[in-house]
Amino acid sequence: MANRKLPSVKTLCARLGCDSTIAGAVRYVLSKDPRTDLEINDTLETISVLIHGYCVEYVASRQDTHGRGRGLEYVNMGDTYAQTILYDCLTKRFICGSWSDIVESQPARF
Repeated sequence: MANRKLPSVKTLCARLGCDSTIAGAVRYVLSKDPRTDLEINDTLETISVLIHGYCVEYVASRQDTHGRGRGLEYVNMGDTYAQTILYDCLTKRFICGSWSDIVESQPARF
């Protein structure tokens, strides 16, 4: 993912409500460029520990056919509108945001 721009430590601090040490660790983990589904899940599991999430979960897309594929994997923060780290399986990129906001903004997909 050398072409993608990671959020700054300052942005991660503001969005995730964590200190700069945790935000720097999250940014480092995101920079590792996971390539397989297992590596993506491991990345999210590591971030879940760092930001005190509850686990990694999945929001299915209406476009999913067999198993996962076009939905969102995310670190559960206990509130659907809480800022978290997500992986968009359709666009194949990590996002810092709220999974509910994404689902509501894309009704045809979810």
